[in-house]
Amino acid sequence: MDIVVESNDIICDEVQSPYREGWNAREFWREFKSEVKSALVNYYGYTKVRESSNGKCIKVSGSGNRLNADVVPCVTHRHFSMDRDPIYGITFWTNTGTQIVNYPKLHLENGSRKNKDCRENYKPIIRVFKNARNAVDSDFPSYFLECLLYNIHHECFSGDFSQSFPLILQHLTEFKNCGELKFFSCQNELQGIFGPDPYEINLEHAHELIELLNELWERRL
Repeated sequence: MDIVVESNDIICDEVQSPYREGWNAREFWREFKSEVKSALVNYYGYTKVRESSNGKCIKVSGSGNRLNADVVPCVTHRHFSMDRDPIYGITFWTNTGTQIVNYPKLHLENGSRKNKDCRENYKPIIRVFKNARNAVDSDFPSYFLECLLYNIHHECFSGDFSQSFPLILQHLTEFKNCGELKFFSCQNELQGIFGPDPYEINLEHAHELIELLNELWERRL
């Protein structure tokens, strides 16, 4: 389970320097992250709380009915567009100083609209694909798997699972084979899935997953 803890005391954007009233955004974030971690340790105990290896989040171990959680301390990020009001997202940094920008609210809004367009089948099919990914022992991230499926036309989700899964997989395979997979966007529609940026992923990783899923489906037949 991912939990975002956002501070809007400072705002970053692509147009202006990420400084406000003498604050350095990254240093402010580091202090905020430290405060969040201290609060979690005070509540759950030192043995239940640790930072991830890359520094992106704070991991809280589950206990009893409580699930494991990745807590992401972040600050507000603002994206400017020529034809619409500013879009607000979040930003944080890794241990190596790489800045990561994401738009979780827009991601959820677009996903909910897609699910409605797909007759409430979009989210269940995502779970089916995640289970299939786990079955082939792939480490392809859940976030990017969801983004892959977001690019498939909603009519492909209209049947039951036994119909939708092979149809969507067929479309993914066709996009891979014709070289158009690289143009897929994230569910937020502001960022691409593939590329060298820290919020993107390697295209070959997706090619490998699609091949493994095809092999899984062929074995089922």
